[in-house]
Amino acid sequence: MDMLRVGQKIKNIREWRNYTQTYMANKLGVKQNTYSLWENGKGLSPEGVDAIARVLDVPSEELNSPDPVSLTLTNNHGNNGYVNIQNQQQHTVPLEIVDRLMAENKERARMLEDLLKAQMEVLKEFVNHERVKGKK
Repeated sequence: MDMLRVGQKIKNIREWRNYTQTYMANKLGVKQNTYSLWENGKGLSPEGVDAIARVLDVPSEELNSPDPVSLTLTNNHGNNGYVNIQNQQQHTVPLEIVDRLMAENKERARMLEDLLKAQMEVLKEFVNHERVKGKK
């Protein structure tokens, strides 16, 4: 497990939640400088990752995974967002935008489905016409 990467993920989620290192340290019952070391990947145990995940309210598997973190979170200001943390950079898209894009994609899918149904009807008519033509 790449503890530096885990620490970076922890830091990015902590910052999204608008939590300070001091807040996290207090919640975990450690000194702020110890917590800072953990975010830098130093001295962080698997149990520590689990405890931090509970405070951040994220699955510890997300922190331990080598994959980028992609979560829907609410920060402590009540802002909802889809958080994608990749290559030590945080990209956040407000849920309103995600919801709008999903609705637009659903509408496009519905339109494509309607178009395919119409094309299938035209094809059926053509096949029926050819059958009738072949019987004559």
